[in-house]
Amino acid sequence: MKEFLRVDDRLIHGQILLGWLPHLKAQTLVVADDEAAADPVLAECLVTAASGGPEVRVLPVDEAARYAQGARDGEGMLVLFRHPEAALRYVRAGRVPGKINVGCLRFEAGRKQVSRAVSVGPHEKSAFEALRGLGVQLEIRMVPGDKPVDLGKLL
Repeated sequence: MKEFLRVDDRLIHGQILLGWLPHLKAQTLVVADDEAAADPVLAECLVTAASGGPEVRVLPVDEAARYAQGARDGEGMLVLFRHPEAALRYVRAGRVPGKINVGCLRFEAGRKQVSRAVSVGPHEKSAFEALRGLGVQLEIRMVPGDKPVDLGKLL
């Protein structure tokens, strides 16, 4: 299975639907987010946002990791996380990728802006550093045509 992991607090949006999914040729889009999975209205909105595209699953993080373990060989899967802490839980559940893409983490109080679209606070920084400690490369790249930027050098 080809698995592409992305941290983006917007979850499903135009860059995912029009950029990443066609680029990756992913057959499945997994939103690994405890909050969205627990809210039937939010989950339905996310599924509807991607209607006409790949199969969409909105799952709690731990269940998403189990789902990915059972994916078919050759299946392309894009896994979205709202927070880097969720990506870390996913990786610790046994889904160790070589790389995680970071799209957007909005600026808010207590966060430091490290790129045009990525801001990190203590919790995000800690999760990203833990991922790097597990050997995961972190790249900032909004759309497939962008040049990747090493997030580790900006923390």
